[in-house]
Amino acid sequence: MSVPNDSGGVATVCLTAQEAYLGIYLCDIRYPGTVDHDPLPLLRTLTAFGVTRVQFLCPRCSRSCGKLYLPPGEARFLCRTCHNLTYKSQQTRSRKQVKETPERQRERREWRAELLEEWARRQRLEETEARRSLAREGFGFDDDELGKSANDLASLRRPRGRPKEKRPYVRTFPFLTTARGSPQESLCMKCRDWREPMNPQPIILANRRAALRGTCPVCKSTMVTIIKAGS
Repeated sequence: MSVPNDSGGVATVCLTAQEAYLGIYLCDIRYPGTVDHDPLPLLRTLTAFGVTRVQFLCPRCSRSCGKLYLPPGEARFLCRTCHNLTYKSQQTRSRKQVKETPERQRERREWRAELLEEWARRQRLEETEARRSLAREGFGFDDDELGKSANDLASLRRPRGRPKEKRPYVRTFPFLTTARGSPQESLCMKCRDWREPMNPQPIILANRRAALRGTCPVCKSTMVTIIKAGS
């Protein structure tokens, strides 16, 4: 195989492939004789598809790679890492390192100002719509207040926290159906009635209070009754 050299001449490269090595012999027309390079070890692996993959092993770091390089002034074929080679894209400056022109900076500032203005306009529209929905629900906003600017509407916001007037809570059905007949009865939360527990056992709760734990005779649920001091 003939390849052009740096001076415009032609060099002859001879390859001898073996099972585990690849021999390279370079003959340049500028210099008499043949330059014999070290044999390059080969790595053969079997892929998942049943195909044999052949790769080079770097003579210096023994890494598997698909290409070996011989830069000008070097005497051995090595991998990219050993020769400290970089890609062309790595040798150029990144876009962040390139200083923007004044025109580009002015365009970026205008673009940001337009975004902020659009965001503020949408906020005003959403705030006005929220005030209109509150007025429809009967919170006392008239048309004059709804026509004010966003700064005036900010003071009309509903106060945080619970309202002053609480709505009365009405149960759909009573929690208890009967009254407690005797001190031995406990409240069953499932039956919602007073029952005399089966097999009551004294226990100590996590808050260090004494209680009785038993079983409801109707629904078989666990019943716990706190024992008051002095009882």
